[in-house]
Amino acid sequence: MAADLYTDRAREIGVLPAHGVEQGALISDEAFRALGARTLELIELGAGQGDLDKAPHYWAIATAWSQLAGPEAPKAWLSRGAGADAKFLAKLAFGVLNRSLGEAVRTYSFSGLDDRPWYDADTLLAACRSHGNAASLDADERFRLKVLGEGLEPMLSKAFDVAHDDDQDDDD
Repeated sequence: MAADLYTDRAREIGVLPAHGVEQGALISDEAFRALGARTLELIELGAGQGDLDKAPHYWAIATAWSQLAGPEAPKAWLSRGAGADAKFLAKLAFGVLNRSLGEAVRTYSFSGLDDRPWYDADTLLAACRSHGNAASLDADERFRLKVLGEGLEPMLSKAFDVAHDDDQDDDD
């Protein structure tokens, strides 16, 4: 998918933070800009046709879309899908969960949303609560939603506490 290619090249040239050892730029600035324009065109076309939901994962799409056009459109797409479809939410969870490899039983941990403005934490938590026991989910998908919800709850609670403390300071 174009979004995967775009995010890989973006890491190599330093537009996005690197995750591991990168080989250095394999693309010129001019070619990267052209790739970005075509990637955005394909993402917007897929969004308009409803095809983005069929992608194997959403992180690269949301990252590229946000980088190229701002976080509002990917946030709306992800929020709509998470609220409407348990399977969509389970797939979305791959973008915010770390997962074990090589174990008989896969484990997950919440990686946070600090650098991902295209996620609406309140909407995701509500979707986790709504879809957590959906009959359409397999055991691994249910577990992903459980871990996602458990990661979001303290994050949102902390944000509420900070906002509440700020409100109290304003009253003084």
